[in-house]
Amino acid sequence: MRHILTIGISFLVSMLAIATYYYFINNHPTNIDNAQFVQKTLLKHEEKMSHIADNLLNNHNDHTLHTHKTDDYSLYLFTNGTLTDWHNATIPNTQNLITTDAPIIETANGWYYLIRKDSTILYNNDSITHLTAIIALKIKNNYAYENEYLQPTFHSSFNASKNSLISLTPYNNKSIAIKNTLGKEVFHFVPANNDNEHNNYLAIIALCIWLIAILVTIILTVRYVKLMWLKFFLAIGLLSLLYLWTTYLNYPQPLQSWGIFSSTVFAVDWWLPSLGHLTILCGLITILVILIFKHIKTDNPILRWSLPLIIFLSFIYIINIIVFHSTDIILYADNIDIQATTIVKITCITLLILSILFAIQWARKTDKFITFQNFVWQIFAMSLFSLLLMTVLNKKKEFTSRSLLQSNIAFQLTREDDPVAETLLISFEDNIINDTIIAQMIDNNDKLYEYLRNTYFNGYFSRYDLQVIPCLGNNALLTITTYSDQHNCYDYFSNMVNEYGNQIGEKSKFYYLTDNDGRASYLGIFDYNSARLFIEINAKRNNDQIGYPELLTNSRDRMNNQLLEDYSYSLYYDGILSAQHGQLKYPQHNNWIDSTKTFQLFNNYSHLISHPTKNHTIVISYPKLSLNNFIADYSFLVLSMFLISLFILYLIKVYNIKLFNISTIHDRIQYSFVLFIMALLLILCIAQGYQSVERYEEISHKRLTQNITSISKVIQHDIASIKTNEELDNLLWRTANTFMIDINIYSTKGELIATSRRELFSSGIAPTLINPKALSELQNPLSLNEIFIEENIGLLQYFSSYMPITNEQNQIVAYLNVPYFSDIKAKKETLLTSFVPITNIYMILILIAIGFSSLMARSITKPLLIISDNIKNIALGKNNKKINYPHNDEIGILVNEYNRMLDELAYSAEKLAASERENTWREMARQIAHEIKNPLTPMKLSVQYLVKAWDNRRDDFDKFIRKVSNTLIEQIDQLSFIASEFSSLAKTPHGEKSRINIYERLQNTVNLWSKTENLTISLITDSEHIYILANGDQMTSIFNNLIKNALQAMPTERTAQIDIRVTTNADNVQITVTDNGNGIPAEIHEKIFKPNFTTKSTGMGLGLAIVNNIVLEHNGEISFTTKENEYTTFKIILPKLTE
Repeated sequence: MRHILTIGISFLVSMLAIATYYYFINNHPTNIDNAQFVQKTLLKHEEKMSHIADNLLNNHNDHTLHTHKTDDYSLYLFTNGTLTDWHNATIPNTQNLITTDAPIIETANGWYYLIRKDSTILYNNDSITHLTAIIALKIKNNYAYENEYLQPTFHSSFNASKNSLISLTPYNNKSIAIKNTLGKEVFHFVPANNDNEHNNYLAIIALCIWLIAILVTIILTVRYVKLMWLKFFLAIGLLSLLYLWTTYLNYPQPLQSWGIFSSTVFAVDWWLPSLGHLTILCGLITILVILIFKHIKTDNPILRWSLPLIIFLSFIYIINIIVFHSTDIILYADNIDIQATTIVKITCITLLILSILFAIQWARKTDKFITFQNFVWQIFAMSLFSLLLMTVLNKKKEFTSRSLLQSNIAFQLTREDDPVAETLLISFEDNIINDTIIAQMIDNNDKLYEYLRNTYFNGYFSRYDLQVIPCLGNNALLTITTYSDQHNCYDYFSNMVNEYGNQIGEKSKFYYLTDNDGRASYLGIFDYNSARLFIEINAKRNNDQIGYPELLTNSRDRMNNQLLEDYSYSLYYDGILSAQHGQLKYPQHNNWIDSTKTFQLFNNYSHLISHPTKNHTIVISYPKLSLNNFIADYSFLVLSMFLISLFILYLIKVYNIKLFNISTIHDRIQYSFVLFIMALLLILCIAQGYQSVERYEEISHKRLTQNITSISKVIQHDIASIKTNEELDNLLWRTANTFMIDINIYSTKGELIATSRRELFSSGIAPTLINPKALSELQNPLSLNEIFIEENIGLLQYFSSYMPITNEQNQIVAYLNVPYFSDIKAKKETLLTSFVPITNIYMILILIAIGFSSLMARSITKPLLIISDNIKNIALGKNNKKINYPHNDEIGILVNEYNRMLDELAYSAEKLAASERENTWREMARQIAHEIKNPLTPMKLSVQYLVKAWDNRRDDFDKFIRKVSNTLIEQIDQLSFIASEFSSLAKTPHGEKSRINIYERLQNTVNLWSKTENLTISLITDSEHIYILANGDQMTSIFNNLIKNALQAMPTERTAQIDIRVTTNADNVQITVTDNGNGIPAEIHEKIFKPNFTTKSTGMGLGLAIVNNIVLEHNGEISFTTKENEYTTFKIILPKLTE
C-alpha cells in the first residue's frame, strides 16, 4: 500500500507540473511586459556604459582599449576629433560618430545605442586636448544579407526574438517607446508575436519537474507493483501518455525548439513528428519487451518466436524511416558530423537491437545469461546488419533525391543568373549614375576600365570578365573583333537588350542577358551628357571559389544550395565545360560521357546525366562509398552502440534485469580487458585528433606565412608606383586572384586603405578598422614580424595574419592583412580525412583485442576449470586424479595445494573408512545386544518363576508351566525374528536376477494383503506386461515392507487406503505407493532410510533401510513426498527391460 501511495503521489506531482506549465504559458508576459524588460535591460547597459566611458577618460594615457575584457560594447576614443584608440570596432563608418549626438544610430550592419562623454585637458597652460569617449552597444544585427553566419538577432541580454523590430518613430499600434535615464525616447520597440516563447524560465522548471516525476512514477510502478497486469497497464500506459502528450498536446513547448524535437530534422507523419518522439517510441518498445522477458512465461513456441520476429521487422521499418525521413545522412565518413541528432538516431537503433536480444532470450525459454563475448559479437553483427541496411537505403534515397534535383539543377544552370551579383549591382548602380569621375573618364577607355574594376567590379566580381564600351555620340560605331563587323553602337546594344535582356530590378540600369552561352551575363546602360556607357560582365568559366561569397548570400539562396552540398555538378555547353561546382574536377570536354546512358560510373563517382537542351549537358555526381569509409562508419557505429547499450543495461540492472552476466573470472577478465583497450584506443584517437589539429594549424601557419610573405614582396615591389587607393585596390585584386586568397591593407593608424573585396566593407559586414590587438602587436618593437589572430565576422570564425609593409628606407608605411576564410572548413575536412584511417585501425585493434582477450582469459581460466572439474569429481573411496601443471605461477601454487589436499583426503578417507567400520560394528553389537537383551529379561524372570513354583509345589503347576512355556516360546520367536532381520540387513543383496513381470509381483502382493481388516488396497498400471531385470523375492520384500510400513503409520480410527500405481516410459518403470496415514514429520525426513531408525515403539527400524539397499542394488531410485496428517507417497524408479 505504501508503494502504491508513492506512485500516486509521483503521478500527482507530474500532473501539477503540467498545470504549472500551462499556467505560465497561458499567462505569458504581454508585449508591454516584454518592452518593459527591454527598457530595464537598456538602463542597466546605460549605467555600465557610462561607467566605462568615465574610466576611459580618466585613464586616457593608456590607449590600450583592446585589453578590455568585455565584448558586449564597442569602445572608441577620439583625441581632438581624431579616432586614436578602439576596441571591438564593429560600426562601419566611425567618422560619423564624432559628429552625431543621436543616442541611437542605424548602420549598414545594425542598430547601435551610444553613450558619449567629453573631457578637456589643459597641458602646461597652453596645450588643450579634447577627448571624446563613445561606448556603443549593438542592440540588434541588421545585415544586408541573412545566412548562417549573419543573423538579424538582438543582443542576448534583451531576450528578444529576431523578428522583433526597432524603429525611430512609432511603427504601428504595438510599438512601445524605450527611454533612457533622462526620460528621453531613444527608439520604439515592436515585439514579435511569439517573443515570449523562448524566455519562460518558470515553464522550463515545470518541464524538468514533469520529466522527473514521470520517470519516478514509471520506475516505482515497475519495481513495486505486484500484480502483473497492473504493472503492464501502468508502465505502458504512462509511457503511452508521455508519447501522446508530446505529440498531440505539443507539451512541453520548449522541447519544440530543440533539434531532436524539430520536424525540420526528422518527421514521418502526425503520429511521429520528430526524433524525440521516435526515441520515446523505441523506449516504449524496449520496456515492453523487457517486461515480457522478466514476467511472462509461455510454452507455445509460435507465440515465443513471434515476439523477436515482430521486433526485428520493427527494427527494419524504423531504420527505413530514419533514412528516408531525415534531412541528413546518418553516416558516411566523408560527411559525418557527430551531432545530437546522430547520437539520438543511433540510440533508437540500439534500443531496438537490445529489444531483439531480450526477445530472443525470452523465445529460447532459458534462464541462462549469454556470455559477454557473445554479447559483443552480437553487437558487432547487428551493427554490421544495420550499416548494410542503411547503406542500401541511403543509396536508394540518394538516387531518388538526385533524380528529383535534376530538373532543379538544370533550371538553375541553364538559367545562368547570379542572385549575389544582381544584389550587388542593384546596391551600387546609383553610385555609378552619380559618379562624376566616370563622366570625366568617358573618353579614356583604359583608365575608365581600371577605375570601374577597382571601384565597383572588384571582390565578388573577380569571377566575371568586365567589358567597358563607351559610345560617344549617336553615330558611334562598334567593331565586333571576331567577325570584323561594324555596327552602330546604340543599335547593337539596343537589339541585344530587346532580344536577350531582362531587367534585374524595377527601373534598374542592369539587364540579365539570356543568350544561353552557359554563363551568367549582365549589361548595364548609363548616360553621361552626350555619351552612353555600356558595361558588360560575363561569368568566367569554372568559377568555384572559397571564403567570402558565403557571407554575401541570403538564407533563401543558401537553402537552395544546401540541397546540393553533397553533390558535384557541371554544365557543358556545346561539349565544353562551362560551369562546375563541388569537389570533383570535371574534364574540360564531355567526350568521357556516354550519350546513350543516363547513369554512368567514372572516376569513383556515379554520374546522372541529362540533356535539358540541345546545347546543354548537365552532370550530377555523387561519390561512391569506399571500403575505408564503410569501415570507418562501422567502427563509429559499433563503438556508439556498444557504449549506449552498456549504459542502458547498467540502468536496467538496478531492477535485476540482465542480458549477460560477468560473474565468472573468464568473463570478468574479457570484459575488463575489452573496456580497457577501448578506453585506451579512444584516448589515443582523441590524442591523435588533437595532434592532427595542432599539426594542421602548424601547417596552416606555415602556409599563411608563405602566402603573406610572397604577397608582401609583390606589394612592396609595386606599391611605389601606386598613387591612388583605387590603383592599390586593383593591385590587391590581381594579387588576390593569383594567390586565391583575400588581401587587406591598413594604414599605420589602423584604418582600411585598400582591399580585394571592397563590398564586404561597404556593406558593413566587416569593420574598416584593424583589429586593435593586432595593431598593438604590430606596433610593439619586440613582437614578431608576423601576427596570427583568430577573428570572426558574425558567426564565421577564421584565422587572420598581419605583417608590416615597409618602404625602401625600411619604414613601416602600412599593414598587410591576409584573412584565411577557408581554414575552419579545411580543418574539419582534415579531421575527417584523418578520422577514416584512425577508425579503421581502431576497428582492427578492437577485433584483435576481443580475440586476444578471449584467448588470454581462456588460458588463465583453463587450469581453474580443470581444478573445478576435478573438485566436482572428488569422491571418497575413488582414485582421484592429480593435476599435472608445469608452471610455477599462482595457478601452479593452487594446483600443488590441490594435489596435496588429494593426498590428505585419501589418507583421511582411509582413516574415516576404518573408523566407520569400527563404529558400525560397535553400533551393530550394541543394537544386537540391546535387541537380544530385551527378550532375555522376561525369559529369565519366567524361568525363575518356574523354579519357585516347583519348589513351592504349586497346585496348578501344570497350567503354570504351560503358560511359562508359551512365554518362552514367544520370546524365542522374537529372538529368531531379530536374528533374521539382522541377517537380511547384513547379507549383501546379490540375489540372482532374472526377467520378471513387475505387474504379477505387485498383483500377488495386493492379493495377499487385500484380506486384511480395515484396509482398502488398489493397483493401477499402464500395462500388464512390464518387465524388469531383478530378484523376484527382493521385489516382493520391497512391496511388503512399504505396505507394512504404511499400515503401521495408520491411525487406529482411520480406514487404511493404499494406492499402488505403475507407469512406464521408454527407459524406466515408476512405482508409487500412496497411503492416507499420518505422514512423515519434516524433522525426520533425512533419517527415514537409515538403519535402526524408527518412530514406532516396537520394531527394529530396518524395513525402509532394506528397501533402500535393494533399490540401489538394482540401479534404481527411491524418494518420497508427504504431508502431515494427510498422505505419504513413496516413488521407486527402476530400469525397464526392453523387449
